[in-house]
Amino acid sequence: MRTIFWDIECTDLDAHWARILTIGLKPQGKKALVLVNQSLLKKGADRSNDRDILVDARTILEGFDLVVSYYGGHWRFDLPMLNTRLLSYGEKPLSPKFHLDLYSVAKKSLRFKRLNLAIIAKFFGIGSLKTQIDPNDWVRAAMDGDRKAIEKIIRHNRGDVEILDKLFPKLIPFVRGLRREG
Repeated sequence: MRTIFWDIECTDLDAHWARILTIGLKPQGKKALVLVNQSLLKKGADRSNDRDILVDARTILEGFDLVVSYYGGHWRFDLPMLNTRLLSYGEKPLSPKFHLDLYSVAKKSLRFKRLNLAIIAKFFGIGSLKTQIDPNDWVRAAMDGDRKAIEKIIRHNRGDVEILDKLFPKLIPFVRGLRREG
């Protein structure tokens, strides 16, 4: 089964207001790719336009059988954000895929006070890839196109999908089944 790990970094949690900054994509066992909203990098560009990164991500994700996220499934964040933003441009949403949300697996199978990715990654000894970002970096990236801030977000996004690839074999024994989401 062709598997890809993915994660979105954006300006807000509500798709009405949010704009996508980067999308990390990592085919299982391969090198991570981080798509960057190119409108952030162009002087004088409309930084609120995230259509191209959305379409590019959808195209890549369509080539995989299983998409894996952390807090990204149908009832969570990444998938609904991607589809809502695509629909806002009149684009078709991601076609239904088998989707595995490792957050849901951890929630049902493990017992922690908090289940954020940093805690789970640290528990399994893969936490060194998880970075923190100053909220001002998101603002500088989105509003100013600040390249240093964008680079921090890219490193953060890449680290998250690399963690997912390493976390996947640790949690797969707890998976009871998959369902198509889209």
